Parts: sequence; structure tokens; C-alpha cells
Amino acid sequence: METKVTWAQAVSEILTSSNIVPLLIGIGVVLLVLTILVKKGYISLDLKGVKIGIAENERKIMRQQMEYCSHICTTFIDQQHLPPDCDTYRIMWVNELLFDEMCKWICYNHISDDHFYIENKQEIIWSIIVANTEKDFFHSDGLKKVVTDEVERIIKHLVEIRKFYGKQ
Repeated sequence: METKVTWAQAVSEILTSSNIVPLLIGIGVVLLVLTILVKKGYISLDLKGVKIGIAENERKIMRQQMEYCSHICTTFIDQQHLPPDCDTYRIMWVNELLFDEMCKWICYNHISDDHFYIENKQEIIWSIIVANTEKDFFHSDGLKKVVTDEVERIIKHLVEIRKFYGKQ
């Protein structure tokens, strides 16, 4: 004759057995290891709208990259010797356009320090500057050299940010 064991009876037997202490220690170790793996970003958990792990790490990387680009875009033009009759608000607007472009790079998450990628982004940034400014200063070869060098430096730094925060 077969007897049915209910969940309550099975749990009761486990909790009253002599193996409960090693079982709880084992469960604790497994939970600790899972917590460490999730925190390091090696695994992720998706529990009904709560994502923990890789997505959290990606947000941290993107946040750091965007913060860096924001500071660079606001300070880059200030470091240049602008003609005195420049429209300050137009310059801030162009800076915002440049920041928006860099945010696209970050959101698409394909930033690379490959020569072709850098060259492509240098041309895009330069075309934004030329299309939205009128003064000869902003169309000069000297400024273009400074801009292309700065874009290369920014991209390489964004790649380094990904490497650094990707390890954490």
C-alpha cells in the first residue's frame, strides 16, 4: 500500500533530521556564491521585472561614459581661443549636439578603438560642427586637427572606461 507524503510532511522530516545543519550550510554557501557571481556580472537574474547582474553592470558603464562625455563637451570649447564675437548660446547648442552624438555611440554600445571606427566618428563630429557654425574659425584646418585628435582621445577613453568598469 502506497502512502502519499505531503510537502508539509517532507519539509518537517528534513527540518527534524540530523542532516539539517550541513544542508543549511550548503544552501548558505550556494547563495553566497550566486550573490558574488551576480555582483561581479558573470550571471544575471531576471525575476519578474527585477534584473540583477549584467544589466546593472552595463548601466554603470554607460553612466560613467555619459558623465565623461558630458564634462568633455562642456569644457572642450572653453579651452579653445574663440573669437570675441562668438555667440555663446550657439556654442552651447553645438556642444549639446556633440554630446547627443556621443550618447548615440554609448547607447548603441559598439564603441571600438579601431582606426576605421575612430575615423568615421571624427568625420561625423566635424560635420556637426561645420553644419551648425558660420564663423571661419570653426571651419579652419587648425580646429579640425584639434577636434579629430580630441575625438580619438575621447573614444579611446570610452573604451578604457568599458574595460575598467566591466571588470567590477
